[in-house]
Amino acid sequence: MKTDITSEDFHELAATRHSTYNFLTSIYVQPSTDDLASKLREGTLAAASPSSAMAQQTSKDIEEGFQMLSQYMADSRGKSVQALAEELAVERTRLFRGLKRGYGPAPPYETIHRDTKGTLGPTAGISELYEEAGASLSEELKDRPDYIGVELDSMRFMSSNEAEAWKRGRFDDAKTMLQLEKRLLKEHLATWIPKFCDVALEEAKNGFYKAVLKIKKGVVLSETALIDDLIETAESIE
Repeated sequence: MKTDITSEDFHELAATRHSTYNFLTSIYVQPSTDDLASKLREGTLAAASPSSAMAQQTSKDIEEGFQMLSQYMADSRGKSVQALAEELAVERTRLFRGLKRGYGPAPPYETIHRDTKGTLGPTAGISELYEEAGASLSEELKDRPDYIGVELDSMRFMSSNEAEAWKRGRFDDAKTMLQLEKRLLKEHLATWIPKFCDVALEEAKNGFYKAVLKIKKGVVLSETALIDDLIETAESIE
């Protein structure tokens, strides 16, 4: 992090982080549609890449993920929208809904993928954390609080509120939101999402979802590595 960072820099960073989580959340909020297939086929899908402030922690997974995404969009040009949409929908269901044993990975719930030995359980306090952040989650996300889409959507919501607080000069509110983001990252996302991504990557057949899993793993690990420095630097802003 640069030493002369300003509230405007923090606003820009939070806004970029919100865009990144918005993209990752969208994979779970809505099934694959003709619109997604069209954007992939035309190479116009707006996938938010990590900001320059995150570049220090950018991993090989993120770099490879975006390369794979670009390649998939290039390869999609020769397919019909209908065929592409069906391909995406089938793979999305197989990877993320856990319909039956042996058909795909276990569904992406923290309760399933996190090692809970010696803990109070992965969902202990997570609903309270959402409530403390005032999290208004996407109405389309009707699932348990430890579902991957719900947890990512919560980070989308928190980073959006943080960006708005920096923009309006509510610095204490922005710093409070950063602390809540840290808790969500370190107590929840980082404890199981990278592991799930590794498991799902072993079973993924579709290039789009391989790219998304790579990006998701890299973003969560990079964010976790960055968040303490962000909070420490933010304290200098008054």
